[in-house]
Amino acid sequence: MFENFFSGVIHIIISLSAGVLGVIPGIEGHDAKFSTFEFNVVEDCILISAKIEDELNPRIDDIIKSGRPVRLKILAECYLAAQDKGPLHQRSLLKSVRYNLLKKQYEIETGNSREKLIFKENQEMWKAFLNIRDQFIFTSGDFLEEGKYYIKVTARLETELEISGRKLDLMLFWNNNPPVAMTGLFDKTIFMF
Repeated sequence: MFENFFSGVIHIIISLSAGVLGVIPGIEGHDAKFSTFEFNVVEDCILISAKIEDELNPRIDDIIKSGRPVRLKILAECYLAAQDKGPLHQRSLLKSVRYNLLKKQYEIETGNSREKLIFKENQEMWKAFLNIRDQFIFTSGDFLEEGKYYIKVTARLETELEISGRKLDLMLFWNNNPPVAMTGLFDKTIFMF
């Protein structure tokens, strides 16, 4: 009963402060970045692994503990280097963290996986949340044209918290500057054994 009351109070404080100012007051934003990034070819698939360097901001933790999920959206875009067009292919990966008020634990889910990672401590949760490990993004069938390709990966933070019909922009914590990583140039021979 008290847990629901306190989570409701936290939610009201966040909602009111964000509603009045349009943002959470006192945000200390900084530039997050990929500390590691690699892509591997396994059979006819490209998998990515990456870590984003970022300290858990207590205000993001307050949003999570208010019962609102926070999502990490990874957008992978494949480009043909010789063309000056937009991406040939796009894939999104989604990772979300929720706080279970009854069990007092953080629960992380990745994409369509039913498997949950459970954490009691927020710092350990945040490290795992910002760690992407061997996630499928493209297959050899996405690389039909001759030429050199590269892959650009962008990360964004999102939440469902809405104030006056507008979603709260968590990218303010990253100075509205999403981390970006790019592969070197490669061709479709990477899929040949």
